Amino acid sequence: FVDVAFVPKEVTIPANTDVTITFVNDGAATHDFKIASPGVFSGYLGPGGTTEVVVNLPPGTYPFACTIPGHAASGMVGVLIVR
Repeated sequence: FVDVAFVPKEVTIPANTDVTITFVNDGAATHDFKIASPGVFSGYLGPGGTTEVVVNLPPGTYPFACTIPGHAASGMVGVLIVR
């Protein structure tokens, strides 16, 4: 994360496979990562923080966003492509 963007905004991973996604908050504000359905959430990550999330999803396109008020509206959104 950086203020207020995901880098990269588009990520492609293999389907039906455990994939560990590492998040590093290089911004000055708290951020998070959420895919609404099927309910993937990183938790809140303060400046300089790091966390990992393991996902295992069927093929599809999964929009994600930061849920901190105003961040998604400012462009902190992206898409996870599962193939």
